[in-house]
Amino acid sequence: MVLRRMLVTGRQRAFTLLELLVVMAIVAMAAAAVPLALDRLLPARRVAVAADRLRAAVREAQTSSLLSGRPITLDLAQISLPRSVHVSLQGAGPPTGTLIVFPDGSAQNARLAVAEGEHLSVVRVSALTGHVSVERVR
Repeated sequence: MVLRRMLVTGRQRAFTLLELLVVMAIVAMAAAAVPLALDRLLPARRVAVAADRLRAAVREAQTSSLLSGRPITLDLAQISLPRSVHVSLQGAGPPTGTLIVFPDGSAQNARLAVAEGEHLSVVRVSALTGHVSVERVR
């Protein structure tokens, strides 16, 4: 029956340009929403990324201190981290939000707790050796 109708009219039924544009707009909006949804679902990944960035910043400060021959004060507030991640510094001195690294490779003893919700990682800086490690707690 359908084949007969096509033969008689000589036209095939197709989608209009408006219908195609509407479908393309819906697909584009869905594709744009996927990263936002994934970002909300991945707090553990944000904590891991923040801990890795802190470790890299401490190592960069150690390198700068070694090259300049002077102690470097690392301000934790200046490090680019995800907004939802909270960092707390626990060390030998008062909690000032700064970490001092020295040209001989040593550093101020510090424990940086990186948390978001129930997810926690700890970045440890050894005072004697300046070794920086990341431990995924939960």
